[in-house]
Amino acid sequence: MSDMLQMALALSALGLLLVEEEKKKRMVKPWIVQRQAQGAFPNLCRKLELQETFEFKNFAQLFPTQFHRKNTNYQDCISVGERLMITLRFLATGESFKSLSYQFRVGMYTIQQFVPETCVAIY
Repeated sequence: MSDMLQMALALSALGLLLVEEEKKKRMVKPWIVQRQAQGAFPNLCRKLELQETFEFKNFAQLFPTQFHRKNTNYQDCISVGERLMITLRFLATGESFKSLSYQFRVGMYTIQQFVPETCVAIY
C-alpha cells in the first residue's frame, strides 16, 4: 500500500472514532434539552409566579437539603421545585412516568429515581 493510501485510511478511522466519541458524550436526548423552553415546569412556574402563590414557593423550600442536587460538567440538575412538581403531579393524577417524562422533558428513568426519594422526604 502506498503511504498516501495508508494515511487516508488512518485519517478515516480516526474520523470514525471521533464521531463515535461525540455520540457517547451526548448523554441527553435532544427533546429533553428543550426543557427550559418547552417543558411543563417552566411554564407552570411562570403562571404561579404571576399569581404569587405563597404556598407553592414555601412548600418547595421545606426540604432543600433532601431535594437539592448539584450541577455536573455535563448537565444541569433538576431543580427542587421541578422534582416536587413532578412528584405531586404523579401522586395527584397517577400519570405514568412516561407521560410525565414527555410533559416535563425529563428522562423517564430519572423520574423513576427521584419520585420515591421525594415521597420519602415529604413524608
